[in-house]
Amino acid sequence: MKVGNLDSALLMEQLRDIVASASRLEIAVAITGLSVFLYATSAVYAWWRLRHIPGPRLASFSYLWGFLKIREGKIDRVLIESQRKYGPVMRIGPNEVMVYDPETLWRINNVRSAYTRGGWYQSLRMDPSGESILSEPDTARHDARKAQVIIPYSGPRRIGNLESAVDSQLAVLIDKIETKYAYDPANPGPGAVKKVFDFGRIIHDFTLDTITLIVTGKAWGNVPHERDTFQFVTMMDAFMPIVHQVAIVPFLRSLFSSNIFLTLAGPKPTDKSGVGQFLG
Repeated sequence: MKVGNLDSALLMEQLRDIVASASRLEIAVAITGLSVFLYATSAVYAWWRLRHIPGPRLASFSYLWGFLKIREGKIDRVLIESQRKYGPVMRIGPNEVMVYDPETLWRINNVRSAYTRGGWYQSLRMDPSGESILSEPDTARHDARKAQVIIPYSGPRRIGNLESAVDSQLAVLIDKIETKYAYDPANPGPGAVKKVFDFGRIIHDFTLDTITLIVTGKAWGNVPHERDTFQFVTMMDAFMPIVHQVAIVPFLRSLFSSNIFLTLAGPKPTDKSGVGQFLG
């Protein structure tokens, strides 16, 4: 094989001589320069493809904008404000566009939609042995698995059972509020004003109790006992912000959902706490 007028073997030998004669600093500078050049090239290419779509300037060529906003814990407010500024179609990443239009969203989520599941779902992968119904990237396989899972919960009789499950947990919630937190006007005085409670948290617990009753046949009892069963709420409060930060950056998404990472450092069914205890 010839490369111009030079033999390929001779060219490789010359390259080895150059590397051998270079200092570590020179090699590091060369590698850094090459990395910066490749990143700059890819950033310009990414910006060029969707340059006609408005959005934050940094988001047009880097995922740093979204990563920082999620890390700051205000991505929801920032997206609303940015959408008002840039319009219903807004660029939020080098290859990502956010759409706020009911008709478009209906078409995307239509049963026969040709749109595929995005890479974001990859960040929900927890098991190196395969995909779950949440992380499955293939739309056809995801729909097939979802159809299998939904069978036990469909049909007129099952819908009646679902309604009774919701009603029973709603009764538990109302009883907890009336007996421990509600103001009692019939008994005025210091005892009439009861404890202040976090409505957002108790509704969260109500949702978990209802879901676990429907799925397993037994509610966790978070509402009546005011407890965090399996530390699930605490775990998700700590875990989900990290998932969202990883999900928005493709490189991190691929790294943390890879078989190697999940095998070495991912959650396992033998874990006594955390996500692993739900994989068994």
